[in-house]
Amino acid sequence: MKQKIITYPPMMVALGSILFVVDSGVSSGSIYDKLAVSGQTGQAFAFTLMFALVLFSISFTAFLKGLELAQQPHSTKRTANLGVLAFIVAFLVAISLLMNAWFIGGDPMRQEWLNALIEDVVKDGKGTNALFQYAEDEKVTLKTVSATTSTWLTCERASGCVGKEGGGDGQTTLVLTNYQSAADNALSEIMDVSNEYQPIIERANELYISLDFIPEMKNLSFDQKLNKAEEEIAKLSETFNELKNLLPIRTFENLADAYDTSANQYIAQGISSVGSRTLFNYYNKHADRYEAITNKLKRGKLVHIQPMYKPSDWEILTSSSNGLFIWLMSAVLALFGWLMLGIHIIQNTHSIEENEESGYTPPIAFKNTEAVPFIPASPANSTKH
Repeated sequence: MKQKIITYPPMMVALGSILFVVDSGVSSGSIYDKLAVSGQTGQAFAFTLMFALVLFSISFTAFLKGLELAQQPHSTKRTANLGVLAFIVAFLVAISLLMNAWFIGGDPMRQEWLNALIEDVVKDGKGTNALFQYAEDEKVTLKTVSATTSTWLTCERASGCVGKEGGGDGQTTLVLTNYQSAADNALSEIMDVSNEYQPIIERANELYISLDFIPEMKNLSFDQKLNKAEEEIAKLSETFNELKNLLPIRTFENLADAYDTSANQYIAQGISSVGSRTLFNYYNKHADRYEAITNKLKRGKLVHIQPMYKPSDWEILTSSSNGLFIWLMSAVLALFGWLMLGIHIIQNTHSIEENEESGYTPPIAFKNTEAVPFIPASPANSTKH
């Protein structure tokens, strides 16, 4: 029986085998990285080798099947086989693409993700630390406000230099007395808070340094780094909450309320228009600033330290700043062999169609060819010796 011999182009077979060996090796490398973390390197290597062989066998068998289909003319069976092959190839490409990306950029991407998380945590923490700087800055301002108010109060009692209605105690001195009391009370509260938060901030700064150092610990695996970071972040979260509870929100809120008085309100209290304008121009600007500080402190109190968690592989793969390059390299390894096969199938299909249209029948090699029987020469043509 005549059978057409399937011949595989040697160059295609050679290139395909090399590409799939590399692709299978790189893909399997990501498995080894994950399994070797447990310390069982021997078992990890054995399993990785087995996976690489299975992946190579499936991929190369599918590749050879594609070369075989490339030599067949159009038919329903050929179309169905190509459809099945395309499904298998898509599955293999998806596996290779993800695993190649993980192997190529795994460690750098893990490091980058952890660095980004720690930077966010430290940024939030230091942002809260900075809020206390408002309190420190206002120590000087409050001393100035208190001193100015005290000077005006003395002057008003002596000569009425603020209200311009003569000396002695009156509505103007009452307002100034309340304003000085508000400034002195606020300054006292801020001094008390300062004594409490300074040691807590020092403790927080030590935790920031510890967190920054974790990604650089070469002796720890990624999971161990995550565990270490989780411990430090838990400590930082407690410290962070202590600091937020010390934010002098009420202090600045009281100052803003005390100094937020319009000129008409001063007049309504019985203060002259000149005195009302003087008080409004000086204290209202402080009221606006203290209100702004109060709002910033309130927003700062809403900030929370992001808890530590173990990211998914997909999150790490998609968050890297070098993701485009990594995915491109992975795609080259995963797709090149199959693209080469696809081009070969298309070219051969066109070639077969052209031969069919022209009536040309290419030479066919056969196996199991029929034997031609031996026909002896007739006696008349034989020669005696």
